[in-house]
Parts: sequence; C-alpha cells; structure tokens
Amino acid sequence: MAEEELRAKLRAATEAFSSERVRWLLGRSKYIAEVGKLKPEEVKALITDVLREEMERGHILSELKANGPLTVPELSERTGLPKRRIMWHLICMMKDGRVAIWGKKGDYYAFSATKG
Repeated sequence: MAEEELRAKLRAATEAFSSERVRWLLGRSKYIAEVGKLKPEEVKALITDVLREEMERGHILSELKANGPLTVPELSERTGLPKRRIMWHLICMMKDGRVAIWGKKGDYYAFSATKG
C-alpha cells in the first residue's frame, strides 16, 4: 500500500471514529440488542454497516478538507466509491451539517467540509 493511500485511510478512520453516530452506537450496542431483541450476529452486522458508512464518510470528509471543494465525480475518483454512493453520503452529511454546497465547478456542484 502506498504511503499516501495509507495516510488517506488513517485520515478517514480518524474522521469516522470521531463521529457522534459511531460513539453513540458503540456505547448503546448492548441496549440496542436487548431492546431490539437482536441476535449477536445481527448486532455485529449493524455495527459493521455503520462503521463502513462512517469510514466512507470519513474518507469523503478528509478529501474535502485536504483538497476541497470537490465535485461528486472528483470525490468518486479520489475515493473509489461510486458516484451514487458519494451523493447519498453528501446528502446525509449535509443534513448533519458536516458538508455544504460550495458553488459550481463547470457543470457540477462542488462541496466543502463545514466543521473541523
């Protein structure tokens, strides 16, 4: 793994694990399992899905902080994530106030990180 790729993954992990959503889920996972009557493998799957999503969002945020503002195609190229998934994450992060529309770059809207 190239050094810059490793650095990008570490920045993404830092962003992901500082997420309020991840901290809440990890702190409440036992309660969620009991109240939701979830099997251990269901809890594990839930946590794995949330961590994957937050790692992807962390990767997007770290790219925006380091190289932004960026468009969906630029983010897709830099992260390797499909454009549709990038857009879904951007919408969620806009709702959370972590990302905002910066303006336009050519035919595309560009996004920037708002916190941190």
